[in-house]
Amino acid sequence: MPVKTSRAWPISQTHPESSYAESYRSILTNIELLSINVKSIMVTSAHPGEGKTSTAANLAIVATQASKRVLLVDTDLRHPQLAQRFGVANEEGLTKVLRQGCDAQDVIVPTEIPGLHVLPSGAVGLNSPSLLSSLAFTSLVNRLKSKYDLVVFDAPPVLPVSDPLVLSRNVDGIVFVVDGRTTNRLVAQRALKELHKVNGTIIGGILNRGSFENDHSYYYGSSDI
Repeated sequence: MPVKTSRAWPISQTHPESSYAESYRSILTNIELLSINVKSIMVTSAHPGEGKTSTAANLAIVATQASKRVLLVDTDLRHPQLAQRFGVANEEGLTKVLRQGCDAQDVIVPTEIPGLHVLPSGAVGLNSPSLLSSLAFTSLVNRLKSKYDLVVFDAPPVLPVSDPLVLSRNVDGIVFVVDGRTTNRLVAQRALKELHKVNGTIIGGILNRGSFENDHSYYYGSSDI
């Protein structure tokens, strides 16, 4: 039997009335206002540790709080984290669907949050990231978009690997996360330039761990940083 891990709920679930959760709700509202028919978004950053996974999880949760049916997909096939965050098993998931052609619904896991489902990464190996460039993945994304109001992809960071550049071709929009304490502006701009090269649709940026007094810990609508 698959072993579940201890969960670490995002703040939008543990403190839904907090100013932080309200910021994520504002971000989701901006996505809806600025972008027409966005059914899938990819959340990424320049480097690891900038808060992309937390951002993806929180955006997914506030979307369910707005009565949306949401799927959160772990496409970081090098360092997956979503299974641990939500306390679900990770033995089966996206990699099984892409390798074996099984029905995604067989490995999608409902969470304790009404309306929120998670598609874990599944077992990963050296060649797992190459699955994201397959026709099977493109077909899967289209099927998932037809079944959910919003599909949120937690993607790897841009600069260490090419995976998010491949992923960007299959999503309606990209949310780029910047750590307000550690991210160098030039580094962020370099990552954004890479996304622009592949015609990635950047619909906004999030300043994570910024000063609430100055910017409410997020900004939106800029693709140049």
